[in-house]
Amino acid sequence: MGGYDLFKSDWDQKTNSFSKPENLGYPINSTDDDRSICVTSDNRLAYVSSFRPDGFGDLDLYRIKFNDEEQASVIYTGQFLLGDSIPANQPNTYEITITVVNTATKYEYTFVPHSKTGRYVMALPAGTYKLSTFCRGYVKYKEDLVVSDIGKINQERTKNIFLKKSQKVQ
Repeated sequence: MGGYDLFKSDWDQKTNSFSKPENLGYPINSTDDDRSICVTSDNRLAYVSSFRPDGFGDLDLYRIKFNDEEQASVIYTGQFLLGDSIPANQPNTYEITITVVNTATKYEYTFVPHSKTGRYVMALPAGTYKLSTFCRGYVKYKEDLVVSDIGKINQERTKNIFLKKSQKVQ
């Protein structure tokens, strides 16, 4: 495409050789000289320096997200505590619904904690979410969640949720 282009080649351990190089094409390569690329360890993101008409000056840094690579999900685990933080005072059964809505796509996820322990597991791909809970007799819990696939990803997070007793039955 330009004076220099960026290529991709895969290493094959069995044959101890690289595959035939493939030009990464537009928009990674431009009609100018593109010489360097830095790829993150999970192969999901890369950074290139390039001179582009819409840039801020000489060489600018651009972040590239490779959509053909598996997107990492973040696993949330935790337990619900209802009305009291003392485990012995917890109910024998939990009837809780967790609703998580992706703010961009409006896709809705529903999770139900274990009915005897109140423990839950949620897997969420990168995005911005609105989390809310419903449990009869308890105040709704609401929180905004941001799951990022940029930088070092903490793939498992612990989040215990305390629900306060409601003054009125919902």
